[in-house]
Amino acid sequence: MENLFNLARHATDDSSIARLGHVLNDLEMQKQQAQGMLYDIEEEQEVQEKIESEIHRFEAWTNEVRPFLGNPDYHPTYEEKRLAIRIIGLRAIVYPANGDYPFRCKFDLAPPEIMKLLGKHCVSHLEK
Repeated sequence: MENLFNLARHATDDSSIARLGHVLNDLEMQKQQAQGMLYDIEEEQEVQEKIESEIHRFEAWTNEVRPFLGNPDYHPTYEEKRLAIRIIGLRAIVYPANGDYPFRCKFDLAPPEIMKLLGKHCVSHLEK
């Protein structure tokens, strides 16, 4: 850009100055776009790090409860059940047996923090 200013000082006619002005505008736009892309990349990296952190937290929870899953004598408390439903992100829609409904029941599973960070509502659907 500094070189363009030096060239503009030595330009002899208006058309040369106008061309240099257009080149300068184009370079400024390219610079702004490059800065915007860098900002987007940094923001994307932050989101990916947060998602990775939430996935590790979710994996730690699953490793913690896994030993109890095969134990028939283990009876989780009401609070443990609520925690599991909240961490897994279980949502259920149940319609009456009578009536014209598209399905009887539908379960959506999506760990809420992970899904919030992803910004998408793509969930697994289990329909009966």
